[in-house]
Amino acid sequence: MTKNLAKTYPDVGTWGIRLVIKVAAILGYLCCHGNGTSSAATIDDEQDASLNWAKTGLANSTNGIVGRLRFRSRIRREYIENTQAYNATLNFISTGLVSLCLVPISHIVALVGDPTYLPCDISTTHEGDSVHLVLWYREDLGTSVYSVDARDRDFGIAERWSDDTVFSSRAYFMPDKKPAELGVDHIREEDAGIYRCRVDFQIGQTRNSKVNLTVIDAANGKRPTVSIYSQRSAADIGTYVCTHASGILEPRV
Repeated sequence: MTKNLAKTYPDVGTWGIRLVIKVAAILGYLCCHGNGTSSAATIDDEQDASLNWAKTGLANSTNGIVGRLRFRSRIRREYIENTQAYNATLNFISTGLVSLCLVPISHIVALVGDPTYLPCDISTTHEGDSVHLVLWYREDLGTSVYSVDARDRDFGIAERWSDDTVFSSRAYFMPDKKPAELGVDHIREEDAGIYRCRVDFQIGQTRNSKVNLTVIDAANGKRPTVSIYSQRSAADIGTYVCTHASGILEPRV
């Protein structure tokens, strides 16, 4: 009996089960046969009844403990899952806010066929700092289109890569410019879009900047609209002509 109960309730232990059995047997005997006239057979029957009572009590107690532990485990699991979901949502919102509010954006207008230069600040204020990696992304693609990898090497001999399906050999990086620039020769209409430059430093925090590139095909009659404003008087507004090697672009004022 004791061994079976010990297997059923391993957390209670053999010693604890024996103690409960003895106490239950004594209490059952004293309550029902306080006059001492019971026979040995009757005492054995009552001891068995007491053992059954003890077994039932232990089962109810153990089930109650197991139920509470399972409940606490479920609550803890749900808390962890909810916390993870909350953190993921918070990170997503924070990333979106940073993207919308904190990333500076430049606006570049280029003509089809001309070289174009997209600015990217790679300067650092930390002493002994250096650029490890420069990545250019185009937002509609979601992947990098150009990179300068200076990890484990001097920036002057950094490894350069250009996506063959975007800029290919038309792109080149100019780190000596202030700010640095990504040059693109023979710009095309399909090159238009929003580009993001990401700069990873050895010490400083990663820096992001954006460039909104607008490409105009003057040969097809697509001309820019130029708005001219004066903070002094209307007399400052005159006739302006934009000249280009391929012809004359007449802005509408």
